[in-house]
Amino acid sequence: MCECKKQFYPLRFYVVDSEDSPLLGTKASQELNLVQRVGELKSSTLEYIKEEHSDVFENSSLGCLLVKYTIRLK
Repeated sequence: MCECKKQFYPLRFYVVDSEDSPLLGTKASQELNLVQRVGELKSSTLEYIKEEHSDVFENSSLGCLLVKYTIRLK
């Protein structure tokens, strides 16, 4: 059992011989309510982002650089 915020959760722990930092997986983090997945943006949030950063979303400049640029690949 693992205690977090005065609640107990049945979690599986793996003990390894390593000097690395402890790691808590995604599933355990969600079960402990430490993180929360967000599947989509609400339209009001999306509209706020578009309004707040309108210069980024202008049709004339979206995907375009103001200067000529060359990318060379090996």
